[in-house]
Amino acid sequence: MDSNILNNAAVVLFGTQFEPHYYQCLLKVARFKGLDKHEFIDSGRLHGNIFTLLEYGMSFVRKHLPIAARIEPGKMERVETPIIPFNAIREGLINALCHKDYNSLSGDIGLAIYDDRMEITNHGGLAPGVTVERIKAGFSNPRNKILAGACYKFCLIENWGRGIQEIIKTCMNAGDPEPEFLSDAVEFKVIFRFPRNIGPGIISLIGHETTLENLTPIEQEIISVVSSNKNISAKEINLKLLKPLHNRTIRRYLENLKKLGFIGSKGTTRSTTYYTT
Repeated sequence: MDSNILNNAAVVLFGTQFEPHYYQCLLKVARFKGLDKHEFIDSGRLHGNIFTLLEYGMSFVRKHLPIAARIEPGKMERVETPIIPFNAIREGLINALCHKDYNSLSGDIGLAIYDDRMEITNHGGLAPGVTVERIKAGFSNPRNKILAGACYKFCLIENWGRGIQEIIKTCMNAGDPEPEFLSDAVEFKVIFRFPRNIGPGIISLIGHETTLENLTPIEQEIISVVSSNKNISAKEINLKLLKPLHNRTIRRYLENLKKLGFIGSKGTTRSTTYYTT
């Protein structure tokens, strides 16, 4: 804030009201059927500060990306592996939120999931003098220095320019294709290629694939949240949903999914936690 005038960085970090003056604080999410934008399976949009939009985007990712789970010999707990590491996706989304050009009211951030890839785009391209080759080599010259400094203090980013390198390293270590980075005067885009097409309505659970077409979108989202978290409570599940439900409603959904065999539970009434079966 300069001379008691709210600046863009303050709104991006801590804002609660964004319309009509801060339309650019917008994240659009979509799951498309197939390889292009002709048909939606799911979509949404939200105006919010950087923390709200980060959680909103990651909840959408957890809802739609398949997660394989397996039991390794000699280990008690299962190993859960999303088709693209969530840490790499989170880093890509943070970069988009942090380095976007917020001077343009028409700009937004997009997160699009297709059958073969996921794309994260942010308005404005790279800062002058910055190239894709340089940032892949570790060069850092953030457009929004105040915003970048605040994100560093909140431990969302680090200030050595290793974000892009970490995205690449994380994906490569997981055996996934190296992400692609594209930039022009209009936008910056990171493309995560899936090692296989995911297809609509499929999620991998504990060594088998379960078709979700017969479940409601809320039930599908609950299964995705539970499969992404070990021994999670009903309250914690509810907080991770895009639109939290009444306590009785979320418990009713959980009981139904238990009867169908999608999830299990353990613990007493007051300390019940849920897991994928």
